[in-house]
Amino acid sequence: MHGTLSLNGTWALYHAEGDHRLHVRHYAADTLRGGRALSAPVPAPVHQVLLDAGLLEELNVGLNSLKARWVEERFWIYRHTFTAPDDALAAQ
Repeated sequence: MHGTLSLNGTWALYHAEGDHRLHVRHYAADTLRGGRALSAPVPAPVHQVLLDAGLLEELNVGLNSLKARWVEERFWIYRHTFTAPDDALAAQ
């Protein structure tokens, strides 16, 4: 499609605890130190990525949704590098 760029694909997903404003400079850097990236298909909800990675148990079973509350207490960051084609950059 002329003037568009699909961002669907596999991205790196990171998380930060605490005030996300303290982490912006770190996560915007060209390279990241520390932390483990999860391979995340985009689009996909964070909970699904964590389920697929084995970090959460099925949310609709027992009290698993309560055990997964930590997900909402973190700031989630998706990272991906791509080159935008000239026609996508020229689109309005």
